[in-house]
Amino acid sequence: MSFALNHFRDLAEQYTTWEKLSDYLQSPAGGKLRIISYPADKLAIIRYVKGVSDMNSEYVRMFRSVVWSTETNRPVCVAPVKAEPSNIRAPEKGRYWVSEFVDGVMVNVFRIGDGNPQIVTRTNLGGHNTFYTKKTFGEMFREATPEDIDWKDVLQPNTFVSCVVQHPDHKVVSQIRALRIEVTQYGSVNTDGCVTIQVTPAGWPTSLRGLAPFHFSNFNVLMLPNFRIIS
Repeated sequence: MSFALNHFRDLAEQYTTWEKLSDYLQSPAGGKLRIISYPADKLAIIRYVKGVSDMNSEYVRMFRSVVWSTETNRPVCVAPVKAEPSNIRAPEKGRYWVSEFVDGVMVNVFRIGDGNPQIVTRTNLGGHNTFYTKKTFGEMFREATPEDIDWKDVLQPNTFVSCVVQHPDHKVVSQIRALRIEVTQYGSVNTDGCVTIQVTPAGWPTSLRGLAPFHFSNFNVLMLPNFRIIS
């Protein structure tokens, strides 16, 4: 299953330079988003801030963490939208995918053009930030990544992948005993800024399919503990 996000394309078309777009997104009219700049890399992280950003805006929730090229004024990596509780039940008839809800720390990997893959957490390019221990999220991600995964082979130009890292050094609700990454989505960015997201393993590179959370297919009931509906 795949879907397109046109919000970023529309913003880039309306605000044709990074300077205009960043000014708008940080303003009350633009949702009061936070921008973390990396001038040497010509990149910026755009994200909402709970209690500050206008979550009622049409697109603000899409900016959980978006890496943006300040050179091309286009997105290069889009983190998954945060899961929200829901009382909606799936109809009795219809085809659905239900995915296990995995706990851990989110790390995204992206590749711009023919360049080398880069990693990013929600707030830090390179994953140099820490929590609970001195070990950085980037270090935990590299330790948890299977040895047979070469991100430069996995990622085509202008694509990205979102992972949940499970590492014994990172505290979560359930104790983690083994190193593992779970892939939650694979995406690509068109030249106009439109983003396509693949959320089911069938649309991912073959080497990533074994890293998907557990799925049910053709399942009709939504309200399962620790699972989320995809389609």
